Amino acid sequence: MTFDSFCDLIQSGGTPSRKETSFWDEGTIKWLSSGEVKGKIVLDTKEKITDIGLLNSSAKLWAKYTTVVAMYGATAGEVCLIGDKMTANQACCGLYSEKYPFYVYNFVSDKAYEIASKATGSAQQNLNKLIISSTKFTRPSNAIISIFEDNVAPLFMNWFSNTAENNTLTALRDTLLPKLISGELSLEDLPDLVTQTEPA
Repeated sequence: MTFDSFCDLIQSGGTPSRKETSFWDEGTIKWLSSGEVKGKIVLDTKEKITDIGLLNSSAKLWAKYTTVVAMYGATAGEVCLIGDKMTANQACCGLYSEKYPFYVYNFVSDKAYEIASKATGSAQQNLNKLIISSTKFTRPSNAIISIFEDNVAPLFMNWFSNTAENNTLTALRDTLLPKLISGELSLEDLPDLVTQTEPA
């Protein structure tokens, strides 16, 4: 069976015009670049677009738990799972199954090396949506897939939770370390600051 025979949706992303500031300024919709796909779990993006930018471009809003494959350049063939609704650029391909999102991530990840090996181009190695969607895999029965999905879902929830906590701690470190080095803060200040940043 091929990926497109199993998935509910396979789409490439899009980029709103950079010339239109209204498409980007104060945007709140997460916009994934192919360079960010190298992380296995992605909860946030460096750039955001606006509702106007989404409506006036080829960008699509992908559902939470969509599997994304990078198609261009150094990250071609890299795979990630998004933990929130987000859009992506045209160098990304999203694959989604409403019923079996985690199974999709696993079989796409399993085929990542094979997919990457199909990249073509002289100056830059690229993939395309057709290459990805036509990739074949061995499909087990619905009963087996359902059992798999039910068993791994809690593990993925823990993975998302741990990744979110790691991201929070990394941001806290990046904020506090320069202030500690400069002397703006002392070690005695840290317990109170950490307590203030802990989720309720």
